[in-house]
Amino acid sequence: MRRENTLFIILVLISTLGQVASDLYLPSLPAIAKNLDANFHAVKLTLSMYMIGFAISPLIYGPLSDGIGRHKPLILGLCLCLLGSVICLSAQSIQILIAGRLLQGIGAGAGSSLFRPILRDIFSGEKLAKYGSYSALVSVGALAFAPLLGGYLQHYIGWRANFIFLSGLTLLALLSVMFYIPETNKFLHPENLTLKKIKINLYTLLSSPIFMSYSFLNFLSYGAILAWLTSGPILLQHVVGLSPISFGWAYTLTGITFAMGAFINSQYVSRFGINTMLQFGILCVLVAGLSMLGLKLMGFINTIVIVGPAMLLLFGAPLIFNNAFAGAFQPFPHIAGIAGALFGTLTILGGAFTSSLLAIFQDKNQIPMALVIIACALLAFSIYYFVIKRKSYD
Repeated sequence: MRRENTLFIILVLISTLGQVASDLYLPSLPAIAKNLDANFHAVKLTLSMYMIGFAISPLIYGPLSDGIGRHKPLILGLCLCLLGSVICLSAQSIQILIAGRLLQGIGAGAGSSLFRPILRDIFSGEKLAKYGSYSALVSVGALAFAPLLGGYLQHYIGWRANFIFLSGLTLLALLSVMFYIPETNKFLHPENLTLKKIKINLYTLLSSPIFMSYSFLNFLSYGAILAWLTSGPILLQHVVGLSPISFGWAYTLTGITFAMGAFINSQYVSRFGINTMLQFGILCVLVAGLSMLGLKLMGFINTIVIVGPAMLLLFGAPLIFNNAFAGAFQPFPHIAGIAGALFGTLTILGGAFTSSLLAIFQDKNQIPMALVIIACALLAFSIYYFVIKRKSYD
């Protein structure tokens, strides 16, 4: 039992590393711009580039883990993440910081890609369900509290403290994997690494209206979240005037509503079905964007009119994530590995797209963020009604 608990703690560490690396430094974005003499457009690209690296990584680590095992790809990814963190820590220009964040994202993606397969390799039955539930709870905790910790680090030490912390956390994860996590994949399939096999499986997924529609719902919902993550830190601190610590607490509120949304979905999805809960989630995102826009057009720009709609956005997002995942994977149990990699990549690319788009705009108010959120919700409704509803098997 003690060994199982140790293994699980290590898996939780590697699974949350990507989320912590993404969100920890958000309260430091204005300070980074000032210290590196960079404009906010360039600073927001540090998040976009991280997301691009994070998005492409499942397509690398997923097939590799099926072909040569989990251990070596995981160590490779953690080494890349550590190198990226050190580059960010020592960066003297925004260009070097952006490059470090890209490398950090490529490396951190190993943990998020491989912890579920490793969990499945080690545990089964009720233990798998139990530890899977525990890991979901910890992930929500990382979502809620990483920027809060980052706010305190920024306030008392400075923005480089975020990357000192990430370097130490990554090194701990790397050493833990090297000495405590054995190779867990006992059923290697090197043939899955052949270009022909990969092309066949990808074509099956890319040509499926159901898989692609559900995947793009996640693309759009994650894009709406990244609109908040990209513009929120600068808007609330640079325009509204919150301190890094106050922003961290505001972000924690949105993380708590994310957990509430996930809990509501778990309680009611069996009663109402995945598509009903999915529609409700999209509606929450749409109302969040419309209320954020409407309140600004009425002349309001303060913490409440920005964070309040963001809380509704984060409440609706897990209703989309969990149900879109179930809908997309149901027809493809025989190629679940590559399906998971492609699904995850498309999801994160949504965030990379919207964060890159918002990097173009100045954060004078919440209108650009609100418009992106509204557009994501309207496109999601269109995909649901014109594709999923017509082909639904739910």
